[in-house]
Amino acid sequence: MDKASLLEHYRWSDVIVDQFGMPKLGINALEGMSCARPVMVSLDALTVDHCYGDAPPVYACTTEEEILSELRSVGTKEAARQRGQRCRDWILKHHHWDTVTTHLMKVYDEVYRQR
Repeated sequence: MDKASLLEHYRWSDVIVDQFGMPKLGINALEGMSCARPVMVSLDALTVDHCYGDAPPVYACTTEEEILSELRSVGTKEAARQRGQRCRDWILKHHHWDTVTTHLMKVYDEVYRQR
């Protein structure tokens, strides 16, 4: 599916379910969050804390029981919409191009100075 079609599917979704095999944010989670959709994904809390300092407002779950519990906790469409907006706000805070560019420039500068 092309990118425009994929984004349209995200926008029609109530909840984006990403992968559970590895405890990290995959591209589907990031794109879903960017589209202001709540996301369900497995996360490693220590890695998230190390990388971002604050956890994304996703439905974090790993086991079948946790997945079912989180699906049940989604609640109303309004609650899901609000969670989705918090996801989008988190994405803008941590993955906005200006934020990423500034971080990369600092890393490149540190590497260059060590040479």
